[in-house]
Amino acid sequence: MIEERRERIQAIMAQNDIGIDLGTTTIIIAQEGKGVVLNQPSVVAMDTRKNTVLEAGDKALAMVGRTPNYISAIFPLKDGVISDHTMTRELICRFVKQVYSSHMVKPRVAVCVPAAITGIESDAVVEAVMAAGVTRVLAISQFQWIGGMMETACGSIRGLGKTINPTVTTLIGACGLRVIWLYTIFKAVGTIESLYWSYPVSWVLTLAIHIVFLLIYKRQLEAPQKGENACAPSV
Repeated sequence: MIEERRERIQAIMAQNDIGIDLGTTTIIIAQEGKGVVLNQPSVVAMDTRKNTVLEAGDKALAMVGRTPNYISAIFPLKDGVISDHTMTRELICRFVKQVYSSHMVKPRVAVCVPAAITGIESDAVVEAVMAAGVTRVLAISQFQWIGGMMETACGSIRGLGKTINPTVTTLIGACGLRVIWLYTIFKAVGTIESLYWSYPVSWVLTLAIHIVFLLIYKRQLEAPQKGENACAPSV
């Protein structure tokens, strides 16, 4: 009897697990068994006179350019990293409470953070999410080294003078693939773990594409040099 009650409680807790993808322009929240439950812009509308937050997400974005000068739009995330702790806390609190309003059982939250995030920035993310009243926060960073390799390969291609290709590849691989993953694999499986895997998978595929183009560009640069050496007269 006790074991059955324990399993029942664990099942209830599992249903309350949510995952948060903190993006510079968009915040995505997924819930166990439901898939994506929120997809909102990472923006806050603030009244600078009273120093208060008016709206967040779509409602805040709709106010841009249509409100008095004392109402400003703030994007508290830059490159997936918190630049404004207060506004990020307000943003996360509003979104978490929007998708999870129960006061009896608090959700457990997994937050996906960028590969280049520092320890201080990771703590800031955890602090902001804890302010929403969750029971436990897990920052997903065990595959950060893959993301670091992807960024290194991308930077190497840019160093060769090719800027458009790595930008497009990163947008399609690291961003577009995750969106497809959310609405296909994650929607079909419906577990938080499946959401986690969208990051290393997208990093690996994007890294592979970067390496292929890096080798192609390297051979193109080496080809004229080999031709010059072959035509050079012998002394």
